Amino acid sequence: MSDFMQFLSEFVILFLTTVFLENTVFARGFGLSRAIAMTRRPRSILVYGTLLTLLTLLGGIGCYLAGHLFPAIPAYGTPLVYLAVIAAIYLVIYGILTRRGSRFREEAKKYMPVATFNCAVMGGIFLALFNGYELWQFIAIGLGNGVGFVLATLLLLNADRALSRTEAPKAFAGFPLMLIYVGILAMVFYALVGHRLPF
Repeated sequence: MSDFMQFLSEFVILFLTTVFLENTVFARGFGLSRAIAMTRRPRSILVYGTLLTLLTLLGGIGCYLAGHLFPAIPAYGTPLVYLAVIAAIYLVIYGILTRRGSRFREEAKKYMPVATFNCAVMGGIFLALFNGYELWQFIAIGLGNGVGFVLATLLLLNADRALSRTEAPKAFAGFPLMLIYVGILAMVFYALVGHRLPF
């Protein structure tokens, strides 16, 4: 039982580290433009976040398995193989979404291409790959990337509402002010990590 508890604690720590300390949006800048764009459509954040979480999770598992099934892939071919894995997952999920028409499915179909080929998906997979993680670590990072993206987008939504009520100079109003806010948050996350990002 202690081995299981050890595994569970390591899984939860890696998940929480990925969500909060090594957040894809703030600590690495992956998917920042999409996160800011999603603040304009708050009702779509959970749909997009669900898709992103599903894609990072399944993409991480698929890429881990592809790397172990085809270990002789040259280094320059690895991104192409991983992109093919992500594209195959995209086709499967899109096929499932087109089966029945519900409101969630219709909205998910609209965001599916953008969520699939987002740099947050590939960035999380490559970070796990370059660190030499095992399958359970790919799963923890995949879940953490998706959940962290949703939390970062919700934080940016709150910031956008608060910043829109400020009297900023016209040159800084809107998007430039949001980028300054994100830059300050990124420095905070960078300080929390302790200046040791593994990539």
